[in-house]
Amino acid sequence: MCYATKGKGSRLTDIDCVPCTYNASCKKQMLVDTSIYLPPSLLQHIPLDVKFQFIVYANSKLFPEITNGSETERKREVSSSVMSAHFGGIQVTNVSHPVILKFRNHQIGEEPIPIYWNHDGNGGLGSWKKNMDCNKVSSQGNSTIMECSQLFNKNFFAVMMNVIKPVNTGVIQHDSWLPLPFSLELVVFVGAGISVLFILTTLIVYAVIREVRFDRDDAAMLMNHCLALIVTIVVFVTGINHVTNVLVCRSVGVLLHYFLLCSLLWIGCGGICLHRLIRTAIEPEEFNPVLRYYMISWGIPLIICGITVAGNPDNYNVDD
Repeated sequence: MCYATKGKGSRLTDIDCVPCTYNASCKKQMLVDTSIYLPPSLLQHIPLDVKFQFIVYANSKLFPEITNGSETERKREVSSSVMSAHFGGIQVTNVSHPVILKFRNHQIGEEPIPIYWNHDGNGGLGSWKKNMDCNKVSSQGNSTIMECSQLFNKNFFAVMMNVIKPVNTGVIQHDSWLPLPFSLELVVFVGAGISVLFILTTLIVYAVIREVRFDRDDAAMLMNHCLALIVTIVVFVTGINHVTNVLVCRSVGVLLHYFLLCSLLWIGCGGICLHRLIRTAIEPEEFNPVLRYYMISWGIPLIICGITVAGNPDNYNVDD
């Protein structure tokens, strides 16, 4: 149930919705994220068999603005949920009383403006556009209210604003003492060093002691997996801070992408190899598919990374 609050001059000041009636089964009131107020004058001219449909999307991730294969960066960001409103094929135009939309702001920002999703924008890929049929009434606290004179050829609505990014001062304001962010970098380096030490020990043991790996395909899977993990950790630790040079930054991104995929595929091939060892213990097989494991685990990631780089090198950038 929703109701509108009006101030002086019958001007709308707020919309409140109660998601459930207070009773024994409604112990906790839900937080209303998005609200719409349809004036009674609008409903008087609509047939009774017309069905309205309203859908609220938690964010705008299903509505990306794509340019050259990547999401477009904008100064303003969608700071609210996205409301989809369908009125059974009826065009809501030139209403005597405005349709009221209320959105809860998910981010802190300035200068909120009403927007809608233009399906024909950006070469048919779709883009957000300022809604000239809606005016901002108020933006107080964490909510924005707007009045719309018509909703002609518009189905998806939201609020866009200049989002204020939180400034990291290096100090965490809590009553209890917590380590500063620079200590996290120390933990990462120490953890990476310990991981490389143990993985390298495992790799050396299997490489030096022939009896451990003799006539065992699973040992080859484990050794290749260890090699991929070591390279991944070393590349991450040595290259994660080299973001000023675009070429170095992209090279680090490509190497991390490639060797992480290799690690995952070697894990999968190791599982398949163990299953094959159990099966061949019952029924021996003539063909040994170990060469296939090498082609899959080292070759498929190379193809994936090659296609990604060839498609758009900007997929590997500082923001990622």
